[in-house]
Amino acid sequence: MKTRSKSSTLPRCCSSKFGSESEWVEIDGLFLEHDVARSRFIANVGHGERPYLTYLVDLGSKTMEIQHTFVPKAKRGRGIAKALCDRAFMFARRNKWEVIPTCTYVSGKYLKRGK
Repeated sequence: MKTRSKSSTLPRCCSSKFGSESEWVEIDGLFLEHDVARSRFIANVGHGERPYLTYLVDLGSKTMEIQHTFVPKAKRGRGIAKALCDRAFMFARRNKWEVIPTCTYVSGKYLKRGK
């Protein structure tokens, strides 16, 4: 896994916890951007609509709710949703948060694979 970060100003509640606003990570040959300000992970794959995963963090209860995963039809079947979930779970683990999987992909497919 390779990581590149762009320094930026974060919302006050997040700056010390996350360290950067945008972080790029390579997982299985896919470059994933973590847009902290918008609470989403984005896969950079070709042109057109970009696959993404959205989440909501509750710092008080130390939880990360994974709300939605989207991969355009033309880009499905390439492991993109799995890579987005892998990255989201790494982020939750690093911050010692419990994951609440309200996204049907996460609860229906991803977690059943043994994650």
